[in-house]
Amino acid sequence: MPEQNDRDSKRIKREASARKRAREAFDRSQIEAVLSAAGIKEAKPEAIDAISALMEERIAQIAARSAEAAEDREERQLSAAAVAVAAQREAESRRAAAEIR
Repeated sequence: MPEQNDRDSKRIKREASARKRAREAFDRSQIEAVLSAAGIKEAKPEAIDAISALMEERIAQIAARSAEAAEDREERQLSAAAVAVAAQREAESRRAAAEIR
């Protein structure tokens, strides 16, 4: 259970950090430019805020999932390395036991 709590805590921190980066990734003028390019010459500030919030959330989710996937890959690599070391030690123990006989 403590491991799950630690993982949840890391995920929450990752998502908060990703949201902060997402907010800094674009500004209102960029959203207005995209809307203008799509033929929407004037948009209500509330609509721009809603689009901004949606973009921030999606970017944050993608970034958090990406970071979590990288963490999972690292954990798998560490687990594989631990298994390899254990197998090597077991083989060395068997060789040593065979030499003693």
